[in-house]
Amino acid sequence: MDELGHILREAREARGLSLGEVQAQTRINSRFLEALENGNYAILPTPVHVRGFLRNYARFLDLDPAPLLERYEIYERQHPSPVVETPVPLSTQGKPLNLRDDQPFFDPVNVELSKGSGGERDPQSLMRLLIILALIVSLGLIAARFVPLLMGRGDGATSLTESVNQAWQDFVTGVGDNVEATPVDTDVTDPVTATDE
Repeated sequence: MDELGHILREAREARGLSLGEVQAQTRINSRFLEALENGNYAILPTPVHVRGFLRNYARFLDLDPAPLLERYEIYERQHPSPVVETPVPLSTQGKPLNLRDDQPFFDPVNVELSKGSGGERDPQSLMRLLIILALIVSLGLIAARFVPLLMGRGDGATSLTESVNQAWQDFVTGVGDNVEATPVDTDVTDPVTATDE
């Protein structure tokens, strides 16, 4: 066990916490927490992960993460992690599909989506479009016929114009019943004449 791990373990035990409780609070796998406390950094994913785990674990234990990270950096300089080259599988070494020779990277804007020209359509897609359009028109006609019935406004054969006219008449007669008419004097006593001046 190295000095860094010893500091972490003592701080955890001083708070009376188990690795499982720390894992539940920090969401760091208990296997990784144990590796940090034992100084076994080789089983941790990457040095970047180690720094992140150290920082979060130290903050959780109310420790200043800066000195712990400095100690880890010293350890890293003394024990550099080996660089492992991963061979690329043969199946991915081929040329990518749908790319032109002059196109070095995948560019979704310039990838051709169909073999034909832009004006051609698949007969099946045209048939689907016509069926969908016919269904929409049919639903509109059914709604125009049966919605008035469901709403209790007649037999459904009343046209929109007739319905609007009836509503206007109801409005006008309803307003006219509640308002008293006052007579207006229409006699002109002093006519105005136009003069050329």
